[in-house]
Amino acid sequence: MSLLCLILQLRQTMPSASHFTWQAEQQENEAVLRCTAVSDGTEPQSHRHSIPEQLYQTGLRTPEEQVVQHFCRKYHAVLLTSQTDTQAQCTLRFPLHRDIRNLSLESSRREIDDGIFSLYQIFLSDISDYRFY
Repeated sequence: MSLLCLILQLRQTMPSASHFTWQAEQQENEAVLRCTAVSDGTEPQSHRHSIPEQLYQTGLRTPEEQVVQHFCRKYHAVLLTSQTDTQAQCTLRFPLHRDIRNLSLESSRREIDDGIFSLYQIFLSDISDYRFY
C-alpha cells in the first residue's frame, strides 16, 4: 500500500509520466529502493471528470503523502525526491537488518466480502473522488 502511494505521489508530481521503474540495491549499511517516473513526451490522458480546484494553499499533506510518511517513520526510512523535465524520482533508504530471524516481509491478509461496495458506491467514488474504504 505504501509503495502504491509512492507511485501516486510521483504521478501527482509528474502527470505526464508514461512509465515507472523500480530498482533495489544495497549500499554499504543501507537498503535503497528507488522508483523513477519517466515521461516519453506524450500528452497525459485527459481526466474523465473535472479536477477539483483548490482555492487556497492549506499546507496539509495529501493522504498519499501521509501514508508514505507513516511508512518511513515505522521502518526508519528516509525519503529523497528529485525531479527534472523528463523524470521524477523517489528514493527510500532503509537501515539494513542483520538479524533475519525476526524479519517478516509480508503483512497479514484480510478477507473482504465481494458485496462490500454496491455498484452505486463504486460509480459515486469514481465521480466524486471519494473513498469509501
